[in-house]
Amino acid sequence: STLLKSISKIEGDFWIRLFYCYPNTFTTEALEIIAADKRFCRYLDMPFQHINNDVLKAMNRKINRRQIENKMQEIKSYLPDAAWRTTFIVGFPTETEENFEEMLEFVSEGHFQHVGVFSYSHEDNIRSAKWGDPVPNALKNERRNRLMEAQQKVSSHRNKNYIGKKMKVLLDGISEESDLLLQGRSEFQGPDVDGLVYINEGTARPGTFHNVEITEAHAYDLIGRIV
Repeated sequence: STLLKSISKIEGDFWIRLFYCYPNTFTTEALEIIAADKRFCRYLDMPFQHINNDVLKAMNRKINRRQIENKMQEIKSYLPDAAWRTTFIVGFPTETEENFEEMLEFVSEGHFQHVGVFSYSHEDNIRSAKWGDPVPNALKNERRNRLMEAQQKVSSHRNKNYIGKKMKVLLDGISEESDLLLQGRSEFQGPDVDGLVYINEGTARPGTFHNVEITEAHAYDLIGRIV
């Protein structure tokens, strides 16, 4: 919170984006600071890793499902329009099919704008090594694909809600997809990990903010024109 206070005192038109906020240490004071300064992106990256209590305990996450849901509710009360990013791990040594299905259902409920899914990777000399690596790689891949497919449906639905709306976009420059497009990011899209806004009408210099009207939406990316 002290760092956030110091940053908020800096004058200028820029964005502040928070990544990797731990749910059990993210304070109400931090929320109040973020909510009071529009330069803090309405975007929150909070890695939950799992939602099942038994798996969370085995992971030594020091938080349970009810506490996660309570924290989410508190954050929504301060930042109702925020885009959420989280990450989950599939194939943890103690994860059962029932544990996975609980996580799949949670993701399908549509809480998140962006989700990263990683397969558990066994390493020696870590806390979970004592359980070995009992979940087959094929099953890890299957679970990862199912979770990503569930989130893709959620992301597609949420992105469609942006069509016709105007949003502030930070221009990166010419698109890597085509020289005929510009590309940038809204406050709801983190660099390198989330989708992009592709601009097919208008010109602008990289590193500048512009209002963009969204005309098309895909599962991860948006398309629009500068207005």
